Amino acid sequence: MGQEINTTVFVESDFDRFAELMRQETKVLEQWFREERFSAGVRMCGLELEAWLADERFSPAPKNAEFLEKLNHPLVGAELAKFNFELNTSPRKLGEDSNALSRLHTEVSDIWEACFKQAKAQGLHALTIGVMPTLEEGMLNVENMTVSKRYEALNQQLFNSRAHVPLSFHIDEGEGIHIEQPDMMLEAASTSLQVHLKVGQEEAVRCYNASIIASAPLVAASANSPYLYGRALWDESRIAIFERSVPSGHLRDENGRELRRAGFGTGYAKESLFEPFAENIALYPPILPEIQWDATEPLPHVRLHNGTVWRWNRPILGFDGGDPEKPHLRIEHRTMSAGPSLMDVVANAAYYLGLTFELMNQPTPPEQYLPFEVARENFYNAAKFGLDANIRASDGSLNNMRQFSLDVLLPLARKGLVRLGIKESEIEIYLDGVIEPRLRSGQNGANWQKSFVARYGSDMRVMVREYTAMQESNLPVHSWEL
Repeated sequence: MGQEINTTVFVESDFDRFAELMRQETKVLEQWFREERFSAGVRMCGLELEAWLADERFSPAPKNAEFLEKLNHPLVGAELAKFNFELNTSPRKLGEDSNALSRLHTEVSDIWEACFKQAKAQGLHALTIGVMPTLEEGMLNVENMTVSKRYEALNQQLFNSRAHVPLSFHIDEGEGIHIEQPDMMLEAASTSLQVHLKVGQEEAVRCYNASIIASAPLVAASANSPYLYGRALWDESRIAIFERSVPSGHLRDENGRELRRAGFGTGYAKESLFEPFAENIALYPPILPEIQWDATEPLPHVRLHNGTVWRWNRPILGFDGGDPEKPHLRIEHRTMSAGPSLMDVVANAAYYLGLTFELMNQPTPPEQYLPFEVARENFYNAAKFGLDANIRASDGSLNNMRQFSLDVLLPLARKGLVRLGIKESEIEIYLDGVIEPRLRSGQNGANWQKSFVARYGSDMRVMVREYTAMQESNLPVHSWEL
């Protein structure tokens, strides 16, 4: 959920001062874009993978404090709930390393092995799954919030915006559910794989827009969250859960539509990635107005505020090696579910990278012929129905997601990985050996879970026990037996 802060108490003058500093910094940022200050050259990629701790009965275990203390790993940290943790990889160069995917796989596997062993030493299971099927109503409360001033302040400020009236909403698809939630803890139900992709300023707009277009096939292929509180909802219910668990007050976009702080965004970028940052200050009031007196890197208030707007594709400002004179741009792609296996995780990242790089290098930018509203509709249909979704192509035709992915998108992803200099043997492992058979079989994580319940009944503990055993085999999900 972003960088830590030092206080949870804010007064009106804090908001005024923060807003003024943010306006000043946004002008500086605009100047950086005009001057083309952002680094070019080497493209880089890193992953964030969120995970769960479960007890011997495969229920969520609020034990991350002890787990993280004993693990003591610099690339593993806390998440919003005490049930969760997050591991990070170091950035990997793309275009200069033909083995980038396997090196990424090795690193994430090594970190995961350390996490797995520590969890086992505590009598726990560590597993990656979008929404934990054994999660029960009442577990997601502030008592199970990770101790953090940032989380505490976010919860206070988000619910201040609605006078502390509890969230109340329906998810109508599937078996349907009505949620009443007095805090932001429902967000912790959803865990994801996030890809950070560093690109040069000259290609950032195309990369951002390509990531938006790629969101529908990626969320469909990686769907792994069909259940919440034992009820079948969307194939990737995580999307609905996250968006609706973050209060947005009464914000509206220029068309009068509800504007969520967590969502798909309002449009493609046109001229530069300055546009989403300008939108941040124009549309979203500050909710963490801590004055960054001791900031060591430039634009601290712009960056802090950007961390409170959760687009599924989010632009990030960073600095090469922490050098304030060397700013860079990253795209944080947040659509993919966590799990099922580490092989699936790396294959999902490969699919995203290949598809995005091929789309962004098409002679005619695809965003010119696929309207943003169609990309948005495709995304939510894919989140609801996964590989069985129907999506619209640029010519207006309606296509089955699974078949369209096999016929059109997977070949594009292969070309994109070749463009990135990934060697053929790696493409064969992750695209030909994982993504293609997953698409052909239709068995992603969501469909495996639903098929298991259809065959063996709705005892979620039994399902999670078998899921955990299959995950520990490290076989990709298309080969999991029922």
